[in-house]
Amino acid sequence: MANESHLALEKWLQRDVKTTGTLELSNIGIVLELEALDWKTTQNLIKKNTIPQKGGPGVRNTDGFTMDVIAKSLKKVNGEPFNLYQEETLSRVGVKTHDQAINKLFTPFEIGKILQKSNELSGSTPEAENEEVEELKN
Repeated sequence: MANESHLALEKWLQRDVKTTGTLELSNIGIVLELEALDWKTTQNLIKKNTIPQKGGPGVRNTDGFTMDVIAKSLKKVNGEPFNLYQEETLSRVGVKTHDQAINKLFTPFEIGKILQKSNELSGSTPEAENEEVEELKN
């Protein structure tokens, strides 16, 4: 039993939290490579997208947060590096901001699929959390 506990601990210590995955958008013929977001990055995005309120809690800008999650997660398009915060990329798309680029390049349905995949990779879905807990228990 102690050996199993040791193996579980070793497995947990060696796991790669920053997993990557692909999402094929077959309707437009591209494959996106996405990277999971870590806790610190996610918290920084939440902070960036919280509007302070005088005498109360801040108001969260969920649209801005969603766009930042997508921009931070998206690493490659058809195998080529793709950074939505980079001025060169924005210039190629013909826009000034990452949220304008996302709105120009993807439909709302595709944005939803990208966000879903990013959350899945980051372990932000209830199913992923349950799987991780069960795996660590065994």
